[in-house]
Amino acid sequence: MTNPNGAEFQVANFAAATGIKLHGKPSFDHSFYPPYSWQIMSCGKCQAHLGWKFQKKGARVLDKVEDKMVCDGEMETVRPPPAPQGDPLTVLNGKCTVSRQGWWTFQWCHRKEIRQYHTEQDGKRGQDWSLGRFNTKGAKTKKRKKNSENKFDSHVFVDGQHCDETGKGRTTEVVFSCCENDQSEIARQAKEESEEVYIRSIKEPAVCSYLLQVCAKQLCETAPKRRCKGKLSPLNSTAASARSLQSFYGLIWPNLVAEDADELYWVRNIQLRTSLAQPGGIV
Repeated sequence: MTNPNGAEFQVANFAAATGIKLHGKPSFDHSFYPPYSWQIMSCGKCQAHLGWKFQKKGARVLDKVEDKMVCDGEMETVRPPPAPQGDPLTVLNGKCTVSRQGWWTFQWCHRKEIRQYHTEQDGKRGQDWSLGRFNTKGAKTKKRKKNSENKFDSHVFVDGQHCDETGKGRTTEVVFSCCENDQSEIARQAKEESEEVYIRSIKEPAVCSYLLQVCAKQLCETAPKRRCKGKLSPLNSTAASARSLQSFYGLIWPNLVAEDADELYWVRNIQLRTSLAQPGGIV
């Protein structure tokens, strides 16, 4: 292969390659294999230039919905149905969750009550009291300034355990979030335990007045999905190859085999193609 600057390359073509990193946007200018676009490719570990990824114009690889599948037709975007009108927090009806904060355990139940207690060694609750009850007949929500982090009205729980310092019952404000990108240790534990609802934080901004943040997967917006209007086939299947590859990888052969380094062991997992079957011929 010779590029427009006269540089020559020995290129081996592969149907698939792993351990690589792509750079820049696909380009159709001066492609080795028109009508395929090209995109610079390097080793994902050592960063050495390995070659290029070639992709046919209009081809789309589904890397999330259908892993390692290729569509031979057009792609369309399918948007989720609109959310039902009314209070979006109704999806949490019947939900309860607990959070252990050292010696204390906090329990939140949606539209019911929040409790704080200590669990004894025998499993029984000790020093158990209310941090507020959700009163459906009184003030139950608090309008908040909505932004990207807070899209929902908060709930206010009142008339909890009597507080000697204030002479009134304890109160709690509960704020709700999707927390889709939460990277905290609490979020990690909730994911491991398959908990879709969890208490992310508990604060006491004023004496006997609490602020509790509840994260719920049910409050996250559903992202649009891509759907193939043609036929889906495995990316590395014989049928897909026979119809001509929608995409393939051209690796600079001397760069690939010159060094016996650990970073290049991934080469054993790639499938060598000595030719590409296509009318007009790519060899």
